[in-house]
Amino acid sequence: MEEYYRDETYTIIIIEYCSGGTLYDNTQIDDKKKILKRILKGLANLHSLGIAHRDIKMDNIMLREKDNPKSVVIIDFGLSVII
Repeated sequence: MEEYYRDETYTIIIIEYCSGGTLYDNTQIDDKKKILKRILKGLANLHSLGIAHRDIKMDNIMLREKDNPKSVVIIDFGLSVII
């Protein structure tokens, strides 16, 4: 996360540009185990902060760099809630 803005109704989260595309676009990546592990760590971190994403799917997982499983980013918090 680069920055965020918040008012009574909305929270806007600014993240860096992810040129690697979505996980859906990168299904040919061989190291799916590492990617899944990073996604689960990210979700565990969100849960520890009291945030439930509620819309995890391949289109909401992006890569900062193409074909780099270490550059995983979770996006689209539109359905997320604070627990």
